[in-house]
Amino acid sequence: MPTPTAASRDLQREFSLLRQELQADLQRLTARLDKLENRFDGRLQLPTANLATAHSSDASPRSGDSPSENEMKIDVQNTDLSMVQLSMVVNNGFPPSQPEIEEPQDEQVVGLAPAGPCDVTFAIILLLLNLGMQVAFSVIILDENFIGSPFTDHIDNARRTRTSIAHDYTHMDLAKTSLVSRVCSEDGALILSTPQANLIQQINSFLSLGLDQFQPGFFQVGSLLSMLCILLWSLCVYKEYRSIWLTSEAVWRIPRSKCTLFRDNEFHTISTGRLKILLFTYVARAAIASLLLGAGIRWLAQTTSISELMLNAVSLNAILDVDEFLFAGFTPISIQLAVRTLEPLKMKYSRRRSQLETWSLFVLLVGTITLPYFVLLNPLGEQMVQVKHELCAGNQTFVVGRSTETQMTVGLVTRHPQEASELTVTELAVEEHKFNGPNEVPYLINFMETDVHFYEALGRDMAAEVKNWGLCIEKEVLMLGGFFYQDPLITPYSDLMLRQAATSLGTADVSRGCAGLKHLCNDPNARLLRMVCGHTCGCTDPLASAWHKVTAQGCIAACSQIAFDAAAATCQDNIDSENWEVFWNSYPDVMTAFWGNNVTESAVYPVMLSVADAMKSSGCSALMDPQWQAEPGVNHRWCEGYPPLWRPLAWQCPESCGCKDITPLPAYSDLNNSWAELLLDRCPAKVVQPEVRDRLLGAAMKALLREEDEVVSTAARLVAKLTAMGEQLADEGEDLLGSMCQRLFRLMKEQPSLLDRRGELIVRKICGALVNPGVDVQRFFATAAKAINAEEDKAFARRLVQVLNRGLLRGPETKTFRAQLQLEARRGRESDELRPELQMALMHAWMVCPVSSLALSFWMNEFEFAAGLATRLATAERTTEIEVELNDFVELLESPVFGDVRLQMLGAQHREKALLRAMLQLGALLPKEKKLQGRLQVLEIGVLLDRVTAQGPASKAKSCSEEAKALLERFDEICEHKDHRWKDCIL
Repeated sequence: MPTPTAASRDLQREFSLLRQELQADLQRLTARLDKLENRFDGRLQLPTANLATAHSSDASPRSGDSPSENEMKIDVQNTDLSMVQLSMVVNNGFPPSQPEIEEPQDEQVVGLAPAGPCDVTFAIILLLLNLGMQVAFSVIILDENFIGSPFTDHIDNARRTRTSIAHDYTHMDLAKTSLVSRVCSEDGALILSTPQANLIQQINSFLSLGLDQFQPGFFQVGSLLSMLCILLWSLCVYKEYRSIWLTSEAVWRIPRSKCTLFRDNEFHTISTGRLKILLFTYVARAAIASLLLGAGIRWLAQTTSISELMLNAVSLNAILDVDEFLFAGFTPISIQLAVRTLEPLKMKYSRRRSQLETWSLFVLLVGTITLPYFVLLNPLGEQMVQVKHELCAGNQTFVVGRSTETQMTVGLVTRHPQEASELTVTELAVEEHKFNGPNEVPYLINFMETDVHFYEALGRDMAAEVKNWGLCIEKEVLMLGGFFYQDPLITPYSDLMLRQAATSLGTADVSRGCAGLKHLCNDPNARLLRMVCGHTCGCTDPLASAWHKVTAQGCIAACSQIAFDAAAATCQDNIDSENWEVFWNSYPDVMTAFWGNNVTESAVYPVMLSVADAMKSSGCSALMDPQWQAEPGVNHRWCEGYPPLWRPLAWQCPESCGCKDITPLPAYSDLNNSWAELLLDRCPAKVVQPEVRDRLLGAAMKALLREEDEVVSTAARLVAKLTAMGEQLADEGEDLLGSMCQRLFRLMKEQPSLLDRRGELIVRKICGALVNPGVDVQRFFATAAKAINAEEDKAFARRLVQVLNRGLLRGPETKTFRAQLQLEARRGRESDELRPELQMALMHAWMVCPVSSLALSFWMNEFEFAAGLATRLATAERTTEIEVELNDFVELLESPVFGDVRLQMLGAQHREKALLRAMLQLGALLPKEKKLQGRLQVLEIGVLLDRVTAQGPASKAKSCSEEAKALLERFDEICEHKDHRWKDCIL
């Protein structure tokens, strides 16, 4: 074989080098083709996000590496949007790799990938939006208005609620349960205190407590769920921490140079400036994550609603996913494709580091579980227990109210919600009527026509309700032969009240009427039954048990009057032994029900037993013993009765109570006007004795100051009867009527409210009582006129005249006196004689009140004086009070009392110039009064008609009478008396 020459050896060497270069070029070309193929495949289909952590192609460690260290590649194709990318976009840089991949980053290829300026600008906007949203969420979650007040505030709120409204009687429902009972029983129908009810429900659910349980057990649903939600949220933030740490570590391992070198989708070097910017962004990301972690844990730990816990945890997790949502939904496709092609970075990861990291993560996990529980959740549970204890512990079944008049706080024991299964009377009424039509007759509800009547009915007590009935319902309406038996209006209403009475006492059977409910009459709560069934319940029987036979307990006055008349038929003791035994046997029970406290525990109980024993053994005669005469609890005498509870035992024991043989008359008669009237009818000689009469008159005068109209009316009648009866039996020359008037007017002067509120009522009742005994009413008015003329206080005299004038012209009790007075005045005018003395006395006295004087002069047909008085009123300054009085007078002109005056306006034969002049002056006084102007128009038409139809010479007009002139002069003198000006006289 030939030996190669030197030239051939050189040629072989060259071919070998060319082959090596060609192989190298082919390898590089193959690599580039692979990359182009991968890039081409990426353009056709976007890859899904994955964690591309890969070791190097060699399974064994490289030469020079320790066996305990491995190389791993960090795939930078996929990462999340954060503040890091903002710096890269601004610097046209390239992001470092991150180990935790959630979504690709577009800003890593901004400025490098084939993307237009619009794509780059929009990507920058997305980065700023992501930054702004996460910062905004952080600020909101940290705000106190979002987190809410500390749960400890609920403790004070629960304490205030329990002491303020929870036991307020105004919030008690129809089932008679307190508001706190409904709140703590989680009443679903509650419309008040719903925040407190929701809070209690949340506490019970959170701590797995029962309604009456206040100590939580080991297993607590809310605490467990809260721990799970806090752990879930912490894991989400820890994932963000790990991503930030690994990314910063990867960036830190990239070699530094003056410029960032990015070639073949790989980072080769990074500039120092860009590294600082990236590290700053990592710190900012970690700070935001830390704020979110603390605020989120605090928010979740304060969430007491189980249903809201999961929602809050998911909402927090969504905050960290904002960048993913923006990347997937808004990042341009060109930037997304460029991000997918980024090559992973290589970094070393030792086994020792892995072990250390495992222990660190274990400690972090344990701390995440234990610290929130002991720092937040366990105190929260204790605070929840304290809130429930403040709101629901102890006694829930009572309500209270305070009387502003008596300044006393009173309470009522209510029903527990578990005991409220049986419907109350009101609930039964609603149950019976809720499906009825508007025209169906209600079974248990009395519907009012207006809201005014509705609220009045709610505010009336039994005494006020009884006063609305002037008849004994059972005898007049429900019993055969009654005047209103089967009346189409009253009978249905009475039947309704009977059903209501029966239902309120626990029975619905009214088939037998009042007879079937007789056994319930003595029940303390049977007030309505006694009102409807007064005859069956003993209100009409004077021998029945006296308990509850009073107006305040349901007995109508008409029913009691029947018993009173029967008792007044004799002055002898007469008791029914059975009813007497019932009365005293029920004595302790009745007083217990009346006071609301068990009297058997009181020191007065033995005294009560002694009284009852003495009464049962001795009968009426025991009432004569001073030690047994008064009830020890209320200190009221048995004979006089006690209006709130029992009627006088004198109705059964009149003789023992002092009708015949006891001298002087018992002192209790001073306090019971009805009984005094009875004694006056049956024992007049004893009553009209000066010492007894004066004492009774004094008591009756005091009774006029009472608030009840019935008491005032009775007292006024008693005053009149005592005066009339006293004058019949008294010595001649004794003016009892004058003395009574002086005492009455002096009392009215000392008590102005008595004159203003009850003056007319007292005058009418006195006049009505004076007629029957034969004492002339005109003496009362004559005496009153003298008292007015002698009165120096003109303001009081004016008000007294107003009251007397209304009683004279309006009261039915003075009808006979008005007719007599008008007849005498007419006779005086027709005979041209002097006016009657009483008429002139009244005219003189009435002058202190010009409007009342004007009304009296019109009514007495003294038109000359009326015209002159109207002229003076027209020229004077009028006050608001005078205007009101004038308007009242015009209304009075339209009443039947002034029918004769109106006839004189219409009849030509009766018309006088003085009447025309007086009416015209009155019209000038009140030009806007339509009724008066209408009268003037009628009067004008009448005058014109007289002129047309006159058949004879016109009657000669009478000149002003001497009496009228004298009256007007007297009026002027009164107004000028003691330097009183005209205006002062009117006032």
